[in-house]
Amino acid sequence: MTRIVDAAQRQTATTDLGSSVALSAGAGAGKTSVLVERVANLLLSGVEPQRIAAITFTEKAATEIAERVRDRLEAALREATGVARERVEHALSAYPRIAISTVHAFCRDLLHAEALASEWAPSTEILGESLAPSSVTAAYRRWRKGFARRHPAEAVALRRHATEAALEAAALHMLENRDLRPRVRTEPIDWAVAFDAFVAIQDRVVAAGLLCTAPDTCKLFTKNQALCDSLAAARANGPDGCGAVLAASDLGNLSGGRGADWTGDAKKDFVDAIKAYRAWHAAWSPLLLEPLHAVVFTDMADEFLPDVSASKLLANQVDFQDLLVRAADLLTDDADARARLSARFDAVLVDEVQDTDPVQSHVVTLLTRAVALVGDWDAHPPEPGRLFIVGDPKQSIYRFRRADVAQWAALDALVAQNGRSLALSQNFRSVPGVLDWVNHTFAQLPGFAPLAPFRTPAELAPVVVVDGFEGAEGIGEVEATVRYLCHLRASGARVHDKATGAMRPLRWRDVMILVLSWSPAEGFQDRLLAAGIPA
Repeated sequence: MTRIVDAAQRQTATTDLGSSVALSAGAGAGKTSVLVERVANLLLSGVEPQRIAAITFTEKAATEIAERVRDRLEAALREATGVARERVEHALSAYPRIAISTVHAFCRDLLHAEALASEWAPSTEILGESLAPSSVTAAYRRWRKGFARRHPAEAVALRRHATEAALEAAALHMLENRDLRPRVRTEPIDWAVAFDAFVAIQDRVVAAGLLCTAPDTCKLFTKNQALCDSLAAARANGPDGCGAVLAASDLGNLSGGRGADWTGDAKKDFVDAIKAYRAWHAAWSPLLLEPLHAVVFTDMADEFLPDVSASKLLANQVDFQDLLVRAADLLTDDADARARLSARFDAVLVDEVQDTDPVQSHVVTLLTRAVALVGDWDAHPPEPGRLFIVGDPKQSIYRFRRADVAQWAALDALVAQNGRSLALSQNFRSVPGVLDWVNHTFAQLPGFAPLAPFRTPAELAPVVVVDGFEGAEGIGEVEATVRYLCHLRASGARVHDKATGAMRPLRWRDVMILVLSWSPAEGFQDRLLAAGIPA
């Protein structure tokens, strides 16, 4: 029998109900099974179902967890006798009262439970998109008009430097990240430093220009005369002149003119000086927009976002992110509401933690730490046994939803302060050959831990790396792959059928081809189809 190499960690994660646990688990490690077993053990230990909350990423996953908890309890019922059987029967009859849901549904229920404190109306409409409701569009239009009244000079500059589409995209981005304040430059720009560098460059332009022997006819010199005049005017104004020259669009000209019209290497020196000015302009001109950036985004945070919230509240509308943010705000700002909500749960379990963003972490940690404690979500660890999180940091791929591997690391460290940080390394999904390839390929990545196989080796090599070669027959990767696949079918290659558990002949749908880039895919498909292989 294959030995389970992480049996001790699994045992601790499922039975140490008095400790909070952060469990990292690789692909195919059975992390959801561990969560289900812990839920079942909580119920069998006497915890009432309504005092348990299990949170996952999708409604489908929530349904699966509920079904697996039921199956686990039914299996326990078949083996239990006496008092133990009565406890299992009670748990089984009451288990539908467990709050097994997505994080958005969980936050909705928190707001509904504290309807007065959270200003949650019974008829609240939940919308999917942040900018979908008309109330948001109207708030954006009001902000655009109000910005021009509040900041007339900046409004003129904004029309020059930003398109309406870019501003709308910025508004959407801020709305989706409404729990964060915009990061803007607050310290003044040291234009004296920029001016010192500018003076040195302007000296180079002047010195090289004086060595032009035909200033009236040399195209290189005449094309740059206007630039030379503006540089001289800017220098005369001191550091305050930097803004004017940086706002100008004239970056000089680098072509034209004859070397004979210049003394020695002066033409090259003149061109190099213009290039140095361009580099200086590129380095410093973005700073001109930083004050405008600060005004725009601070005003958007102070005027647009509150207007959106008020409009949605009036219209009884929320989107998914509103559910998270409003729940987090409720738990942060209303100590009495947080105490009541925290008292509802003895255990909060979160699956697929690698997909969570900071607001979700905020909600579950505030619910599970001592109610008297204050501070940010990561200021204090959860109470013993109240929080169980499981996920795979290597699968933290939803960056557009603000999921980040750093978020997992922060949660893991927080739980470990007075709980347990555990890891699973056994893989039940893949055959050994796949895991050998994965372990070899990713061995050098920071934090990668090798996965241990559980299944028996496959009859076929599960991973085949096809290195095409240009020999006497001139066979490349595509042709070599096609020949190999045809050989497999002709030789009667067999695979394990997951549905029946028996071995059966290879089907084309059992094969996946990975290529290093998308460009050869169409040619690959054409050759496969020509060989009678559907692809």
